[in-house]
Amino acid sequence: MRKSRSPSVTGWGTEPVIAPALVMLAGTLVWTGEFDEADILLRRTDKALQTDAGPDIRLLLHQTAGVLHAGRGRHHEALQKFAAAEARELRLLAAGRTR
Repeated sequence: MRKSRSPSVTGWGTEPVIAPALVMLAGTLVWTGEFDEADILLRRTDKALQTDAGPDIRLLLHQTAGVLHAGRGRHHEALQKFAAAEARELRLLAAGRTR
């Protein structure tokens, strides 16, 4: 994989605006088996969301983290993340924020 400029190098390291890009890149890395790099990006996404509610992105963060844990064979942690994603989705649906 070709290395690109890290968001922290460009000054966007943990800004809420970068969270969608970070979680999408992490998802791609999970599916290509680059678990360690994906884990770093998911932690960065979580930090970026500390200052922003970002409920839709948090849902994606939980889903992606679940896939990461499943890929590493950590099924209990994966189920916890998937359960958190499901709970967040139900709250979003109840609030009328999706579909």
